[in-house]
Amino acid sequence: MPIEFQCPCGKKVRAPDTAAGKKARCPKCGETVTIPAAPPPTDEYDLAPVESPPPPWPRPAATPVAVSADKPQINPYAQLTPPPQSPGIVRRFMYLVLLLGLIPLIAHTIHESRATPDDRDDAMVRRIEETIKAHPELPDLEAQVVAKIEKLNSGEAEFDDVLNALPGHKLDGAYLARDTNMHWAFAGIAAVGYLAILLAMFPGAAKRALWLFLSGLFTGTIGILLLLGFQYAAEFSSGIGFHGGGKTALILLIVRLIGLSYSLALQPDTGLFLSFIGFTCGVGLCEEVTKAIPLLFRVKDVPGQADAKWNDLLLIGLASGFGFGIAEAIMYSHRYYNGIESASIYQVRFISCVVLHAIWAGAIGVTLHNRKDWLKTDNWWAYWGHVVLIVLVPMVLHGLYDTLLKKEYNAVALAVAVASFGWLAFQIERMHRAEPAFEAT
Repeated sequence: MPIEFQCPCGKKVRAPDTAAGKKARCPKCGETVTIPAAPPPTDEYDLAPVESPPPPWPRPAATPVAVSADKPQINPYAQLTPPPQSPGIVRRFMYLVLLLGLIPLIAHTIHESRATPDDRDDAMVRRIEETIKAHPELPDLEAQVVAKIEKLNSGEAEFDDVLNALPGHKLDGAYLARDTNMHWAFAGIAAVGYLAILLAMFPGAAKRALWLFLSGLFTGTIGILLLLGFQYAAEFSSGIGFHGGGKTALILLIVRLIGLSYSLALQPDTGLFLSFIGFTCGVGLCEEVTKAIPLLFRVKDVPGQADAKWNDLLLIGLASGFGFGIAEAIMYSHRYYNGIESASIYQVRFISCVVLHAIWAGAIGVTLHNRKDWLKTDNWWAYWGHVVLIVLVPMVLHGLYDTLLKKEYNAVALAVAVASFGWLAFQIERMHRAEPAFEAT
């Protein structure tokens, strides 16, 4: 029999009888309360009769029925308590939508596995030639394109100039023109859709809409700029010599090591293991810490601010990941996709890659909730050392995923993406089991 009680905020709530003595969140105010003990059970036949309206005509006399002396007669008009309803099954498993977001990546991986490997430069030359042949109505097209390519080789032109010389400013088969701004519209649609998902995941999430929006906006703008600045500092530090010790020298050494990691990750001839070290300690570390910045602000001890709940940090982490992924999709579209790639790559970049960034950042949010005591230290080195430990699992998954893509182990990279979702789902389910949600009445 369910336990019914009232939260201090006035909300009547219902919890299963197995949750007595446990802590749970109020669906209205979000505060954690202790579920009281279940009321003592009553006799199964002790049912209170209810008054029924008189019949419109006299009822016939009831036929006497023998009643056992040791079993009281049951009133057929007694009011029975309906069985408790299952609380919000759709909202309870809303996070599974993130798994659906990997479908474009799955489809793209299957398609790529069937394609014939080809050198990127040779493929580009072949596609330019095919585009010229597809437009015989433009006899001067080949001469114009060749002239642009010669200027490109001499450094007098950009690759954009070559693509803009083609009909429609794109290669045949490309989805968008090179000089389009359509990828910004994709970003806006994606931002609205992901925010709607976040608001539907937990009761009361609408009250956090502004915070979630600002978290995504911060990571997608200032966070990206901080990351690019740090990458530039890591590259620039390789040419600076330093002597002696102290905190400054140690910081410079760490920055230089991260710069070396980026170099290992980006060099095409680096082996599998060194590429993994490079992507994990360079790309994975810096990007996951960048996405964790809004989370670190949220768990700071601020007078008058309530402690962040695990679902708060999960939502903020997801929002931060969405913001980062959308910003990255805009940059990739402008640099590498517009005028060149088909529509499927935009689906992968604006859906699957964004969701993957959100999965890693959301997992950081739940871990941070469980390990927030690690950050209660005045030691600068201990603080950031614990931050690295908190982001460690997503950092490694991120580095492994990028390494496998670089080495063209696309199917294995897809398995890592699915495993990343599995890690997040495990954390969410563990938190739900530790803190059962109750029904609203």
